[in-house]
Amino acid sequence: MIKKENGSRCGIHIFMRKRTNRYFTLLLVPEGGSKTLYLRLPWWGLKLAVILIIFILVATTFLGYLSFRLARQAQNLRHLEFENLKQAQEIARLRADTQALEDKINEVEALENKVRQILGVERQRSTLSSRGSHASRRDAAPQELLPELVVVSTRIAQLKDRLPEIARRLQDLDQQIAEHLAYLQARPSLWPVEGEVTSPFGYRRSPTNRWRWEFHDGLDIAAPPGTPVRAAGGGQVVYAGWMGVYGLVVIIDHGYSYRTFYGHNSSLLVKEGDRVAKGQPIARVGSTGRSTGPHLHFRIEVDGQAVDPRPFLP
Repeated sequence: MIKKENGSRCGIHIFMRKRTNRYFTLLLVPEGGSKTLYLRLPWWGLKLAVILIIFILVATTFLGYLSFRLARQAQNLRHLEFENLKQAQEIARLRADTQALEDKINEVEALENKVRQILGVERQRSTLSSRGSHASRRDAAPQELLPELVVVSTRIAQLKDRLPEIARRLQDLDQQIAEHLAYLQARPSLWPVEGEVTSPFGYRRSPTNRWRWEFHDGLDIAAPPGTPVRAAGGGQVVYAGWMGVYGLVVIIDHGYSYRTFYGHNSSLLVKEGDRVAKGQPIARVGSTGRSTGPHLHFRIEVDGQAVDPRPFLP
C-alpha cells in the first residue's frame, strides 16, 4: 500500500493493490469522509500510460527545441534579408558612383581631345592592352559575388586601368600646352605700333630717289613721335643701339628661329641682354637715320631671312 498526502486540507490517499489477475486498483480516499473512488487498471494499461507520459514529455521537449530552432532561423532569415537590402543599396550606390566617375573621365578625355585638336598634337598610342587586362580581372572575380556586384567591380577595375593612362596623357598634354603657350608668347604676332602702313614688304621706289627701285625688307608704319613701340613677341634683346641708316635700333631674338627688327626710334627703353615680354614697350617712335618722317621700320626674320610680316599679324 502507498500513502501520499499533498498537504491540502482535503488529503487524498491513493492505494495501489496488485492482484493475481494482473490488475491494479487505485483507491482515491478524500480526508473529509467523502465517497471513496476506485480506479481499476490492467497492468498493460499502466505501462501504456507510463509510455504515453514519456512520449508526451519527449514530444513536448522536441517540439520546444524545434520551436526554438525555428525562431532562431527566422531571426537569422530576417537578419539576412536586412543585410541583403543593405548590400543591394550599397551596390546601387557603387553603381551610381561608378557611372558618375566614368562620365567625368569621359568628359576629361573629350576635353583632352578638344585641346589636342586645337593645338594640333596627336595622342600617343598606349602600349598596354587594356582589353586583356579587363578580361583577366573579370576571370579573377569571385564566383560567389552577386551578378550586380560582379558588374560594378568589373567597371571599377576598368576605370582604375584607365586612370594611369589618362594621368600620363594629361601630364604629356600639360607639357605640350606649356610649350605651345611659350611658343605663342614668343611668336611675333603683335602690331608693334598702331598706324598706317606707308610702305609694304617688297620692291618699291626709293623714298630718297624716285628713279631707283629697291627691296624693302619690312613694313613702314607711320605714328606720332614718341609713340611707344611694343615687342611683337617675347624674347631677349640681342641689340640695342645705333645702326647706320636705320638710326636707333632694337633687335629681339624670340627663339624658334624668329627675330624682329625695330628701326628709326627716337629713344630706346631696353638694353642688350634684357628679357622682354610680348607687348612690353621697348622704344619710342622717331625719325632717326635715313628717314623722311616719324615712323617705325618693322622687320621679321625667319632663319635669318626677312619675310613679309603681314601673315604673322592679326
